[in-house]
Amino acid sequence: MCSAAPCSGLAFTITYQKVGTTPTTGIDYPVAPLACATSSVSSPPNVCVQISTAQGDTLPENIQPAVVTEAAFVDNVTISKSCTPNPIEVYSTTTCTVTITDTIRNVPPVGKVIWTTDAQGVNQPQNYCTLQAVGPSQPASSQCSVVYLPIGVGTGIHNIGVIYNGDTVHSGGIDPFPLNVAKATVIISSQVIWDETGQAPPALGVRAGSNVHDTVVLTGGAPPQGVSGQVTYSVYSNGACTGTSVFTSTVNVRSANDVPTSASFTTPFKGLTAPVTYSFIAAYSADGNHLAASSSCEQFIIAP
Repeated sequence: MCSAAPCSGLAFTITYQKVGTTPTTGIDYPVAPLACATSSVSSPPNVCVQISTAQGDTLPENIQPAVVTEAAFVDNVTISKSCTPNPIEVYSTTTCTVTITDTIRNVPPVGKVIWTTDAQGVNQPQNYCTLQAVGPSQPASSQCSVVYLPIGVGTGIHNIGVIYNGDTVHSGGIDPFPLNVAKATVIISSQVIWDETGQAPPALGVRAGSNVHDTVVLTGGAPPQGVSGQVTYSVYSNGACTGTSVFTSTVNVRSANDVPTSASFTTPFKGLTAPVTYSFIAAYSADGNHLAASSSCEQFIIAP
């Protein structure tokens, strides 16, 4: 609008409203001076265009041709995640899956998710996965997975972190969660050996005053190359491995779960007038990654 004649044209406002998610919008102008008008204020003296965004921001532009760059709409997301199974034993694997969902529109997020841990463990095949749209059942969601292998128990809680840096239209986020890691179980199989024959004691018993010893086979556990700790062999003067032991022998577990045999126990003979039943048992002491374990109670007969 002008205040004095002659006047021509109409006074109007052009409003530019952002309706898509493309972060850059090109603007074409006629050759000056067609797109320019005299300013109603002293400074700036002339303007070519003023654009107001949907948020009310004014974007002055007087370069021809020009590109006005704005941040795109950025939707918030939710991050859900889980590992199956949970809990797990050390040195066994679990599959961890993350689901990232657009909270505003049915636009599935894209990009990579980085996986972290604060404990002894590794993600396989790498420490990230690439999001894939879930599909029609969850049109706003994307998922991806990794396999996690704990190689040490530590405190028993491995905090697994997911880091999503967002994409051009989605915000990012960081969301750790706990994975429970338990000690591994070992199995002890034992066998009493009569030293005179190198075989298991006969059904009628070993000769009083002769020697016997115990052997152990230790299986299971983690890591695969073997466990650490000790095995204690104990002899009891009954057939139930109860009460106070009359003999003990402790050995260190060697590499590859190799357990030395016990020292030999000399069976009693003084005052023995009838067969008696004794028993052997072997107990594993545990370590940072393994639970304690015991063999079954083994009976053997001592004959006068």
